[in-house]
Amino acid sequence: MHAVLRGIATRTTLPTVAAAVTVPLAFGRLATPLAAVVGLFAVVTAVVFGPAVGILVTHVLAAAVVSELSALDLVWLEVGLAPLLAAPLAGRAHGRDAVIAWLTAIGAGGVVTLVATGTDDLWVIALAVITVGALGVYGVHRVELVVLRLVAEESPGGGR
Repeated sequence: MHAVLRGIATRTTLPTVAAAVTVPLAFGRLATPLAAVVGLFAVVTAVVFGPAVGILVTHVLAAAVVSELSALDLVWLEVGLAPLLAAPLAGRAHGRDAVIAWLTAIGAGGVVTLVATGTDDLWVIALAVITVGALGVYGVHRVELVVLRLVAEESPGGGR
């Protein structure tokens, strides 16, 4: 029991505490103020089982609580989840890297949203999602190469 409590204490970071406020607020905005209790349950799940499980449970509970999600409702939910998404990065990433990652994620979501609202063709939307996803995966790959120092300090062309 003591080991379980110690594990929970190590997972309780500033982003997790912030999520205890933002996720219930997002659920209260989506459905009713009573749904905020469901959001609090999702945060408790994130603290006990980790942020990845908490994010999954939050999406499942949102689908169960809300009968019909609009695009704005989904944005509210994802903004509420932002602290849970940042929880694994707490104490690991530099501030500049975190800002770049968030701006990139917001930009990628914006591109897909613009494409989705600008056309009714499903294949165009799917192509936009695949393209943005591929660019994201490539970016993560490049960051891993730099972090793991698998790139030479001075490469031809002067950059990394």
